[in-house]
Amino acid sequence: MEYKYIKGNNSSTIILFHGTGGDINDLIPVAKFIDPDSNIISIKGEVVENGMNRYFKRFPNGSFDYKDLSIRTKTINDFIIKLKKDLDLSDNITAIGYSNGANLISSLLLNDSDVFKNAVLLHPTVIKEKDVNLKGINIYITYGDNDPICSLTGSLSLIEMYINKGANVDSLRTNKGHRVSEEELIKVKEWYEKI
Repeated sequence: MEYKYIKGNNSSTIILFHGTGGDINDLIPVAKFIDPDSNIISIKGEVVENGMNRYFKRFPNGSFDYKDLSIRTKTINDFIIKLKKDLDLSDNITAIGYSNGANLISSLLLNDSDVFKNAVLLHPTVIKEKDVNLKGINIYITYGDNDPICSLTGSLSLIEMYINKGANVDSLRTNKGHRVSEEELIKVKEWYEKI
């Protein structure tokens, strides 16, 4: 699995998951803005759809291939566990994902992964719910009124789902559409520094 590792000056680690069509370099400036001293690991999606990198397959109608998502979630979970050991990382890990990457993080959370306790989901969509207890997990979700990919109703449902599963959820609603804005990054940094 292709990844980039940047060693930091403190014991915190940020693991990055890009959006559809992204690569391992896309979110590194985001991680450096949020915590310039943290270790950074950026993982590249192994699925290629019409020339664009993703973390799991979709069907032609755009719906998620949940069988593939399940397999790839386990593969990535196991890969992170191995990286933690190989790189001697502490448990102070925050996952940050945009769009498809945020959905992969959701899948990790809903499959009871314990590789991180903090997650930032930038413009995620709703994925199939599973019975899991997320007490002690901190989640920050950003979503937009004018997002053509992630509906407002879906975003609100996702927030409610995570709250009902016991997670500590904070969120930011913007009118910026399906893109990461400066306002979002400032709020995420404030949240990160609090937790």
